[in-house]
Amino acid sequence: MRRPYPLVASLLLWASASAAGPLPLHMTEISVSSSHLRVGDILADLDAEAAAFDLGPAPAASGSRVVDRDEIVRAFQEHGVEPPRFVPAAVRIVRRMRRMEAREISDLVRNGLSEGLPRGATITEIRGSRASIPDGWTRAVCELPRPPHRTGAVTSSASLTFYENEQALWRISVPVELALSQEAKLYDVERGSHVTLVIRRGLVEVGASGTTAADADIGDLVPVVLLPSGRTLSARLEDREHAVAVGAP
Repeated sequence: MRRPYPLVASLLLWASASAAGPLPLHMTEISVSSSHLRVGDILADLDAEAAAFDLGPAPAASGSRVVDRDEIVRAFQEHGVEPPRFVPAAVRIVRRMRRMEAREISDLVRNGLSEGLPRGATITEIRGSRASIPDGWTRAVCELPRPPHRTGAVTSSASLTFYENEQALWRISVPVELALSQEAKLYDVERGSHVTLVIRRGLVEVGASGTTAADADIGDLVPVVLLPSGRTLSARLEDREHAVAVGAP
């Protein structure tokens, strides 16, 4: 039996591939700077309405997501719009990263802590370093753990979190040198301070007078002695005048 000529065989192979759709030689990778993926991130030359068609969440900065032709075509069909003639078979989506210099990182930490330093603490040095951060972040929030109640030099670690609106994207730690004055030795509430102990039982809330049995800072667990019974309950200090009982019967 005579075999097909090479040209005929090539045409048959081309016809078969065309019927099944184009077969890419490699997968295209696209980087985005938003947490939500739109058709316009993948396809060019679309009107504003079609470019805004939703394709779901973009991948986190440390991962990737593959979007195939069916997903893209479905986005058009859901809006009753004819998809473009050419739609890629598949694309890999990654989050675009941006290099930030050490000074930028240090400035974000300094600005973030400008009004939230613990009592008696002063920043002496911020040791920011270059870092790759997901592009598209809209704000950065810096937090510093409460330093020990003593004086002198202390090394701490600030947590710098990058957000896109309300979604946390990335978090890095930045070493911070602090100088602690005598004021840093003070607690928010000293032992023997009068507080109102709040006891919650379902929808019922009862307040009772008591005194703290230890020094404590706001947010700490502290034993509270009820007056006049002398009964001691563990409570979380909400502010300098109120504590909420924990595990009260």
